[in-house]
Amino acid sequence: MNRASVLNLLLLAAAALLIPLALACGGGDEGDSAMKDEPGAGATGRDAVGDQILTALVVADAVESAGFHDMAEDLATAAEINPRFAATVKNVIATLGAGVYPNELKAALEELREELTELERALKAGDKTAAAEAAEMLHDVEHEFTEATYAWLAGQAGKLSGAEDTLLSLLAVIDLADGVGFHGLAGTLAKATEVNPKDAESVSNFVVALRAASWPDTVKSQHAKFVTDIEALKTALTGKNLAAAQAAAEAAHDSEHELSEAFFAWMAKQARMTHAAGSAHANLCNLEAVDIIAGAEFHDMAEALATAREVNPRFAETVGNVLAVMGVMSWPAGSPDPKALLHAMEELHEALEAGDIQAAQAAAEEVHDTEHDFSEGMFAMMGSSHMGGQ
Repeated sequence: MNRASVLNLLLLAAAALLIPLALACGGGDEGDSAMKDEPGAGATGRDAVGDQILTALVVADAVESAGFHDMAEDLATAAEINPRFAATVKNVIATLGAGVYPNELKAALEELREELTELERALKAGDKTAAAEAAEMLHDVEHEFTEATYAWLAGQAGKLSGAEDTLLSLLAVIDLADGVGFHGLAGTLAKATEVNPKDAESVSNFVVALRAASWPDTVKSQHAKFVTDIEALKTALTGKNLAAAQAAAEAAHDSEHELSEAFFAWMAKQARMTHAAGSAHANLCNLEAVDIIAGAEFHDMAEALATAREVNPRFAETVGNVLAVMGVMSWPAGSPDPKALLHAMEELHEALEAGDIQAAQAAAEEVHDTEHDFSEGMFAMMGSSHMGGQ
């Protein structure tokens, strides 16, 4: 599942000549600077509702990208437990513990956390039968939690403001768009004979997230086009109009790509963030970034390159987007050193851009190894430090 996202911070005209750009996530002193092309610019301090909205977006992204439906099916039919499952469950638990939740979601949250803990226990014990049963139960509970989350988010449009809110909401929404997979959806609909109700639900949920996010003026035209196309797709899917859905999916795929491209190109020019250490906002920012890094699927990229005769042009774009995310991140004290991962990704990106397949093969293996160590270390640290959830 590929992913990736985030925000333009400009100081007032005179000050811009003297003070470097600062991108703030977590409400530190640098985070109070006004942002010229950001809705609600100039807002200071953290807002409880804002943190709850951001938590809902980040957690929805983490839960959906975990693939619990596929995990349940695999555990029910496979001869042995996939070793990746335990890490996936552990990472989602860590993400749940980092957020701040509205009262409306707390009951569903606790039920989800209980089922995740039960599955984690079975996976650690190597009990495939118990793990399969727990995964099936988790799949049902996860659906209920997701439904409740989007129902609550639907009433939160337009409530985010400030540089840090824009940053994190866009990281989550761009990643959610990657999870929906508009390219794949367009291809599936082109061959379909009827509308799949799951597609209607997926796109409808994404529209809710899209409305809840805060967008900078820098990508205003691309954002407006994408919103128009995605609303048309939602209407066609909900109305089970296959022909309209096919046309709308193609349009949404194109405009999503344009928006993503503009967004990442802009983000690559932004300054590094500063965090208020230990805040829910900073924790969510770091976890969302790690989720995006993991979502680049460097393991699969390394395997594809190992047998390829030429470079897939999408790989360079994927690595460039992750580098843009890494470039604005500020990692908390005690986190793994990102320098080795950054260096490996830069070498891979350079090889991919040059079309050097042999150099790309070697660099991809290095990225896969360092990314695994970095992500594992980050989730372990965040999981042990922020398991409460509010």
